[in-house]
Amino acid sequence: MIYCLRKVAVPLSYVGDIKFKFFHIDLILYFKEIMSKIDPELKKKLLKESQAPFKGLRRILWIAFSGSAFLGLLIMLSKIAGGNEIQQNNFLIQLGACLLFPILFFLDRNKED
Repeated sequence: MIYCLRKVAVPLSYVGDIKFKFFHIDLILYFKEIMSKIDPELKKKLLKESQAPFKGLRRILWIAFSGSAFLGLLIMLSKIAGGNEIQQNNFLIQLGACLLFPILFFLDRNKED
């Protein structure tokens, strides 16, 4: 079924906004009609995604940043073991990154799991 909107939006320079309100109401009714026909599982998944957008991308970034931080720490520790001196500030920043990114990954988990 094709749903046809009865009203159209008018330019922002238009003084009155009655037509825009009708368009907005029609759009809401259109989406309610679509949502009532959607599979309940898909509807639940879409609502979950709208509450936490880009969650998968964020989790991938937290994993990549954690891996990078631990690799940097491993390189720093190998330099220390080799007898080279490193600045204490750089070492503390690396330790902080090794703590921060896994914590962010943990906090970004699903609460139901």
